[in-house]
Amino acid sequence: MKSLRMSIFPLMVLATGVTAEEYKSITTLNYSDLEYSYHDHYYSPMGWPYPTSGYGVWERKVKTSTVGTTYFFGGKETLGPLKEFEYINKVNNISAHFTRLEDSADYWWRKDNHQNSFSTKGEYFAENGVVLSTEVLNQRDKDVYSQSVGYLFTPNLLVKLNYSDFEYDIKYKTFSVDEEFPSWTSRHFKFDEEEFSLTAQYNHQLSDTGYLGFTVNVGEETDDHTLSSKYFVDFGNDKYLSVEAKYYHGNGRAWDNVSELNASGLNAEFYFNKETSINIAYDENHRYKLGFSHFFNRNIAIDVAYLAAATNKYNGYYEDYGCDDCDAYRYDEYRLGLRVQL
Repeated sequence: MKSLRMSIFPLMVLATGVTAEEYKSITTLNYSDLEYSYHDHYYSPMGWPYPTSGYGVWERKVKTSTVGTTYFFGGKETLGPLKEFEYINKVNNISAHFTRLEDSADYWWRKDNHQNSFSTKGEYFAENGVVLSTEVLNQRDKDVYSQSVGYLFTPNLLVKLNYSDFEYDIKYKTFSVDEEFPSWTSRHFKFDEEEFSLTAQYNHQLSDTGYLGFTVNVGEETDDHTLSSKYFVDFGNDKYLSVEAKYYHGNGRAWDNVSELNASGLNAEFYFNKETSINIAYDENHRYKLGFSHFFNRNIAIDVAYLAAATNKYNGYYEDYGCDDCDAYRYDEYRLGLRVQL
């Protein structure tokens, strides 16, 4: 009997060991091709706030290429699927990302905008629970310097105080509509903004892999805040499901955000096995997303996705001005990504 127990024990260790992979770096290459159009009544010939259907139709094409890498000074273990990790990261890391954005627009004038941005970030987790991080973002018109200090009260509770310094250096032209002398005017201004925010993350472990996580971020004046949650469950037989919900409240208009970074929405991903999954999402900008992800081996994966408008309304923004039928817009976006985990 004793020999039987001794023979079974290594098999149990082996069985539990193969459920998780460990990585030291994650590198992604992503490309996005976005085309959308909408009626902008601010530039309507009748002038704001008198919208006129058929005027000021903007056609925009945005192509974005991004390459980024993160190196972990300790191993990052998966939670079953090869791209799922613990909800609260606790491993020291450094990262760098480069983005190339090409934005062209067909208005009643032509505008092209090409912009590069580069960011670096580092996170340090001390043995006494103190967490430090810093990030630098450089864009054409904006530089952002961010620092945070936090404390890991338990492995499942992290609270951070964040500080960001925004430095703007903006140059642009405005068009003056004058009956006799229409003209362009060049403008240039600089200004700084500082912002404090508080972030709290809590993880409730449901099983060895399953969890329910919450993240709250509150701005200094409490007019910018985000609440997000993620539910991850293991159904067994290498079947998994993750569901994410996000609520955002802020000063900016929801439809001003081309990306989903500042939009409330719901996202679900079902894993057929550790390598393959499908993704469905919907957000307050009335967009839906269909995605597919597959690992060819433990190191290389591909991600593809399609986003489109589910309605022709911009959340009824112009309804206050008596025009709830001239917010028509079209939105189509294709995404392709390559992921390398080593």
